[in-house]
Amino acid sequence: MSKRQRDNPDVSVRKAAKARFKQLVRSVILNMQWLSDATEETGLSLNVKKNVAMLVRQKRKIGMMTMAEKSLLRMPHSTRTVEERKKLCTIVANLACFSRFNPKLRARLVPYLKFIALTPGRHVMKEGDFPITIYFIITGEVEVSKMFFNKVTKQYESISEAIFGPGDCIGDIDVMEDAPRTNTYTATTNCELLALYDSDYTTLVQPYMKKLWEEKKEGIRALDYFKFFTPDQIVSACKFATIQQFDPLDTIYEEDLGSLSVVYFVLSGECVVLQCLHMRVSFLGNEKRFELDSVRRNASSGNLDMEHTKNFDFTEYLLSTSTLTFGAIFGLGEKMHHRNIMARTTVQCLIIPRFWLFEPAQNPGNIWQRQLLYIQSNLPTREELFHDFLKTRKWQMFRHNYVQKVLTEKANYCDTKPEDVPIVGRIVESTEYS
Repeated sequence: MSKRQRDNPDVSVRKAAKARFKQLVRSVILNMQWLSDATEETGLSLNVKKNVAMLVRQKRKIGMMTMAEKSLLRMPHSTRTVEERKKLCTIVANLACFSRFNPKLRARLVPYLKFIALTPGRHVMKEGDFPITIYFIITGEVEVSKMFFNKVTKQYESISEAIFGPGDCIGDIDVMEDAPRTNTYTATTNCELLALYDSDYTTLVQPYMKKLWEEKKEGIRALDYFKFFTPDQIVSACKFATIQQFDPLDTIYEEDLGSLSVVYFVLSGECVVLQCLHMRVSFLGNEKRFELDSVRRNASSGNLDMEHTKNFDFTEYLLSTSTLTFGAIFGLGEKMHHRNIMARTTVQCLIIPRFWLFEPAQNPGNIWQRQLLYIQSNLPTREELFHDFLKTRKWQMFRHNYVQKVLTEKANYCDTKPEDVPIVGRIVESTEYS
């Protein structure tokens, strides 16, 4: 452009208008979370795994960071003041995706994090690309899909595998495995991400993340259930699996949520299965009688049940039914009526989503359904425990009454005669001392 054109007032006005428009578009993208409707409908599709992931995921939070905080993240680190850097450390510390990092590591990450805002439909990563970036999700949802060859249509089709939300880290596994991207990641809502390049990730975060990754692999290899897994299945299992530690007396598992549940594999420690017996108590004379209460009363018939049972007292007994140690498995769908699993010592569990575990590739010969039948055949039911409780109570009452009867008879009647006492005990020696 010539000097005359550059000095033209019309050109300057157009440049200023273009700059204002870019600034407006950038502001709209950064505040897209506020402009979108928060009450979106989550319709279900024919894809079971996608439906499960949508039901399990946490609700996205609107506007977790202000415009000033987002601008601070986009600012070059060299231009930030000391106070701004301290404020950024506080902002990063409050994000769920960095909660597992120690404060020192979070502070070292701040200069290298890049803020990115994406609109729905944008590809974050594509399958087959070389991994150069790791992303931390602040808000929004990212769908994970994979290309499969359909033998019927003779074409490749994209199948949704999972949905990641706030607090998740994506893209790190491919960097650690030094392999091309295995999935395509697409933003399904307005997303805000923090990006970290692989060079910075390798020097700062990878030693810590690599340790967690190897712990998952060692946990999977240590269990005989996964001996048939291929290397690709082990990597896929590590993507979905987590290792969680429970302190003594912590409740580990208490309710079955169907396909939304997770399966627990005990890696270390000792758990105890506790059964709570809800019983109705009635009196026949001086005799106390127990009757096993129903598992669950319907809310609609609650008043009727209260009127029907107003002459009864209710009591609860907590029974320890079994102990679980290394290699134990629970959460496959066993009956958990009034039952929970508690940590007796410090327990480490490998946790894997049930919907992934029950896929045909990970479930040859219905191995997990057979494990479920084996577990249910070894754990006593509520009815069996109730009958055992009645037998134990009957035996304790008999023992107590018999002991009291014997002691009472001995106190009132004594048939001991002098000749029953040994002669040594009847000799009386009188010794005089001079």
